[in-house]
Amino acid sequence: MKLRHCLEDGTLISYMTFSDDMILISSTATGLNEQVDAFSSKLAMCGLKLNPQKGVSLQTDTDGNARRWVLNPQSTIVVNGTTITGLGIDDTYKYLCLQAGPLGLRKSYGEFIRIFLDRITRVPLKPQQRVFLMRCHLLPKMYHGLVLGETLQRHFNNWTEQSGKQYEIG
Repeated sequence: MKLRHCLEDGTLISYMTFSDDMILISSTATGLNEQVDAFSSKLAMCGLKLNPQKGVSLQTDTDGNARRWVLNPQSTIVVNGTTITGLGIDDTYKYLCLQAGPLGLRKSYGEFIRIFLDRITRVPLKPQQRVFLMRCHLLPKMYHGLVLGETLQRHFNNWTEQSGKQYEIG
C-alpha cells in the first residue's frame, strides 16, 4: 500500500513500509533525492542514520519511441554522501532470504536443501531426530522463500520423497 506524508517544511514523502523496511517512491530522481534527504534528517533527529550499503535503487525510464519502460541501472540517489547501488536487469538484492530484483523474487533451494540433507545424513541420528531437524530448522529457514518465492511443487515433492526414502521416514 502506498502512503504519503507531508513534513513540516512541505516536503511530500511517498513510501511503502514492511516491518522495519521502507521504500521511497518518486517519479523523478531529483524528487527521490529530496525525499531521501528529508527522511534522513527526520531519522537523524531521532538518533538514527540510513546505511547506504543496505539500500538499492530501482529506476525505470520510458522509451518513448518503443512505448515501453526500460531499466536504468545508473543510480543517482545519494545517502549520507554515498551513491547507493542501482539494480540492473539481472541484478538482485537479498531481502528476507530471497533474491529480489527487477524480474521478481528468485530463490534456488536445490543446493541449500542438498547441503542441509547431506549434513544431517553424516551425523548418526534417529529418524525422528532427522524429522525434527527438517521440521524445526530446514522449513523455517525456507519459510519466506516458500511463501513469496517461486518454488515449484514438483521440486518440493521430489525433495520430500528423496529425504523420506533416504531417512526411512513414512
